[in-house]
Amino acid sequence: MASENGCPIEFHRIDVDKCDPVFDKECQGNKYIPFLRADYDRQTGRSPNSPREQINKVTSWIDGSFVYSSSEAWANTMRTFKNGSLLMEQIRQFPVRNTMRAPLFNHAVPHVMRMLSPERLYRK
Repeated sequence: MASENGCPIEFHRIDVDKCDPVFDKECQGNKYIPFLRADYDRQTGRSPNSPREQINKVTSWIDGSFVYSSSEAWANTMRTFKNGSLLMEQIRQFPVRNTMRAPLFNHAVPHVMRMLSPERLYRK
């Protein structure tokens, strides 16, 4: 999976714009987001004609499974189902918090493909 670190571990920096309202509120201009590079195929990345290829067994393109899960059922709890948009916090325009405490690290039941109400576990 792309969530596995490379060996040796490689950290990269994503530079943050000066005065970014979230990451550089003090306008210091020296902020960055640390980025841990995923594991890669050791037979690639040795020349410009052989670019480095990430090993990814779950998702393709940009791996958002860290944030949005690799399960359709869990991802559906974060969708608006309007214009392909995700649910967003009203204040900061970030993805919604997991207030329902969905266990995103667990796989959903394959035949259901949607979140079930936790109330189904309790008798009235």
